[in-house]
Amino acid sequence: MMRRGGPLLVLVPTVREKQRLVSNRSDAPTLGDCETGDLRIEVCGFGVVAAAARSMGLIRDVGPSLVLLIGIAGTYDDSRLAIGEAIEFDEVVCDGIGVGQAHQHHPAGEMGFEQVPSQITGGPSGFASGSIGERVGLDPMGTLGADQEKSRDRVLVTVCAASADAEEAAQRRVRHPTALAEDMEGFGVAMSCRLAGVPLRIVRGASNRVGDREHARWRIGEALDAAARVAFEVIRRSDG
Repeated sequence: MMRRGGPLLVLVPTVREKQRLVSNRSDAPTLGDCETGDLRIEVCGFGVVAAAARSMGLIRDVGPSLVLLIGIAGTYDDSRLAIGEAIEFDEVVCDGIGVGQAHQHHPAGEMGFEQVPSQITGGPSGFASGSIGERVGLDPMGTLGADQEKSRDRVLVTVCAASADAEEAAQRRVRHPTALAEDMEGFGVAMSCRLAGVPLRIVRGASNRVGDREHARWRIGEALDAAARVAFEVIRRSDG
């Protein structure tokens, strides 16, 4: 089935993640066979700035009808997002743009600054009107399950620097009590998609606990395999 309005653009932050997602393995689905003229899989880069800039360029060049961001993340809540599992998020928020660090941090919105002010109109075709603050809702297509549509509590927090330890993770959780996971690209991609007028879906697999910097404990492969399974369902629904 061809997608109306343009292909699906799948973005992956790193080459390592993309290789796992498209590799041919019998124990997990692969996105490799899906990379056709109707679906493009590209590396968007590591971190908020690179992901925002690269995704905007790819949106311009590819002209997608939908963007899907896939990768790993740290989990704040093992009871709702266990290590080795993956979910689709329904909201992404940014942490760190404003003033101060840790408990002294105040987001830009508290100081009266919108990241994109409502006065900005025009610009590239499809440029979103209205202000953009610290939060961007996902799933504008309305294709989540009924249980997810009732509450937007699958929140992803995007940071410029990952939590260094459990104390820093706890401070961020105070600021974002409904957050399930922490990543470093989601909000940047969401900003690009919002400005371009393209819907975005985000799927992340939990590879570690937020604040755990001991990579020997991380379960990256398992998290990416889980993310691929969820992504297949997202792709199937978007084709329907």
